[in-house]
Amino acid sequence: MASHDSARTLKGKVALVTGAGRGLGRAFAEKLAGMGADIAIHGMRENGPAEYGEGSTLTAVTEEVTAAHGVRTLRVLGDLTLGADIARVVETATRELGPIDILVHNAGGDIAAKVASRIRTMPSAFARKTCARCWIEICSAPS
Repeated sequence: MASHDSARTLKGKVALVTGAGRGLGRAFAEKLAGMGADIAIHGMRENGPAEYGEGSTLTAVTEEVTAAHGVRTLRVLGDLTLGADIARVVETATRELGPIDILVHNAGGDIAAKVASRIRTMPSAFARKTCARCWIEICSAPS
């Protein structure tokens, strides 16, 4: 088994994990934090984890990840169907934690339902999720 220090191969890196309040998103955030990365934990709503019976708040998730792994974390809320929110999420994460090295774009269930009413020309949840991912990458690219 690797020592604690050698297993922290992502120390000094910053990850933005969208949809990180519960389920797979939280698991990704926990794994990256366990490897030493600082984590921006994104969710659409503060009470999102409780809405699905998987915790209480996004703030609590952030505190739990910090306590368990000793890394810096940041709770960041935003609707990834809105360009202004995407820009704010990325800017906040970058300002507070540093440039984003790792992006795990896990958000999707709520986005797919919400975007469908706005973007009728995109035929699938995959296409809508890809669109949000492109916006995140554009916003986080070095100038």
